[in-house]
Amino acid sequence: MKSSYEKVKKEDFSEVSKPSLVYFELATCLNRQDRLEESVDAAKSALEFYKESENMKRYQESVCDVYNLLGKLYFDLQEWNKAIFYLEKAAHGYASKLGSRDEKTVKARELLKVLEKSVRIRQGLAERLVKDREKAKPKKIY
Repeated sequence: MKSSYEKVKKEDFSEVSKPSLVYFELATCLNRQDRLEESVDAAKSALEFYKESENMKRYQESVCDVYNLLGKLYFDLQEWNKAIFYLEKAAHGYASKLGSRDEKTVKARELLKVLEKSVRIRQGLAERLVKDREKAKPKKIY
């Protein structure tokens, strides 16, 4: 997998995409330091610069990388709906740009499946706790 540095070195990126790459790398570094909320802010800043681009399709894979990172960050923050939202965007974007068998597409889909399963398990546990609590309540005798 190419680093962002290799991408910048190889391709002629516009002034719009350079800040996007910087913010993406910042988000990645902050994530590694477990500074998740700050990482989310940096990743969203990267997206804003990409959205300013006149030819966003040119950067579709990079945009999907940001979506994927955001999905992982929200997963770590246990914000399930946001995690699913961004991982779905990443998986769909990777599939349309790189194909359904590409490693990035496959990994995004696998993470999405894990997340969806985790959410179902958590919902089941929450429902069971509510039922157990109701059973444990003492019944009033009149």
